[in-house]
Amino acid sequence: MHKISTLSHGLRMVLSYMPQTTSMTVFIFLNCGSRHETKKENGIAHFIEHMLFRGTAKRPSSQDICGKIEGLE
Repeated sequence: MHKISTLSHGLRMVLSYMPQTTSMTVFIFLNCGSRHETKKENGIAHFIEHMLFRGTAKRPSSQDICGKIEGLE
């Protein structure tokens, strides 16, 4: 079961209680992206995506990063 709350500044939170776990996971989802860009802003979301997920020396490709995130490595 989950609960959806909206804070006073507009941030929406989804809380799920999972009594079988002893850990916590935090996801951040933004209501933005290419579909929300104006013609003047066109491409900014895609550029930021590449800047955030550009890779590291240990994981040089996006597939390496996804594999680690998804536990496939």
